[in-house]
Amino acid sequence: MLRRYRKYIIIAFVCLVIFGVAFIGFYLWSLAPPNPDGVPREIVIEKGSGQRDIAQLLYNEGLIRNQQGFLLYVQWSDTYKNLQAGTYQLSSAMGVREIVKKLTEGVVEDFVQITLPEGLTLQEMDELLAENGVLKKGAFQDGASLSAREAFDKYKLAFLENLDSETLEGFLFPDTYEFYKDTGTDIVIEAMLENFEKRIGDEFPDVLGSDSFLDTIIIASILEKEVQTEEDMKLVAGLIQNRRESNMFLNMDSTVKYFSGETTARGIAQAKNEDNPYNTYRVKGLPPSPIGNPGVQAIRSVLEPTPSDYVYFLNEEDGTTHYAKNSQEHQINIERYLR
Repeated sequence: MLRRYRKYIIIAFVCLVIFGVAFIGFYLWSLAPPNPDGVPREIVIEKGSGQRDIAQLLYNEGLIRNQQGFLLYVQWSDTYKNLQAGTYQLSSAMGVREIVKKLTEGVVEDFVQITLPEGLTLQEMDELLAENGVLKKGAFQDGASLSAREAFDKYKLAFLENLDSETLEGFLFPDTYEFYKDTGTDIVIEAMLENFEKRIGDEFPDVLGSDSFLDTIIIASILEKEVQTEEDMKLVAGLIQNRRESNMFLNMDSTVKYFSGETTARGIAQAKNEDNPYNTYRVKGLPPSPIGNPGVQAIRSVLEPTPSDYVYFLNEEDGTTHYAKNSQEHQINIERYLR
């Protein structure tokens, strides 16, 4: 009797082995990271989410290869009842084991609230983010070294699509943010770009995408570095307009500091002789891109400049600004307030 069925038993055994090998292969494949080059991003697990809800969310977000593999793992590892709601930093470069480990440990309140003041450059933002443990030093500046076109391809924000800028300098909105420590560079940059689009779009709906959009941000970035109050920003915005209409050099120390890194009077004076597209003492017109990241007040000042006959200004050490209509008046101000 046994001999009669031996062939079928062998076939069944071989099929069982093949099925077992295939199943193990599928299971191990399911646990592997979908994309080794994936970057961290925020994923929200809502309260009341069950294991199947979580598997569906992770699959839809491209964080796991297969829902069944995830469900098998949490069942076999007996971790399904310990999955916790919260906001997590997850990446498609993580395998199922690593993701489940995070979801069972729960959210660690290890985030930083950081204020990025108006007018900071990419480098200054990078240093502040590094000091507060958000990113490693240099990571933000490297990640933001994109043209607007490259950034549009990456982040899909509408205001970047037709923006002719070779840098993101000027479009990373200064504000107070909350980031997890050691978060992903792309998360930080995308948050600032999205904030810029929303805030500037809400405040000045006709500015985004206009022909003068880039010029507006360039001038606003200069105002942030040159004067302090909104009243002075509006006056200097009008003064810059007067200079441009008169085909004069803008003669802005802030642009010299930007390309040279000089901060002393002597160093700035020497840098004014250098050939550089940002040197507004040697090149007429605006610099090719913003020299910092302006806020709403500076942008509003460009759009609502105070008309005047002024073409010169200077600042005292306490920030008081004095204006002049011609070089003679300006020289008198220099003698009176700076010497």
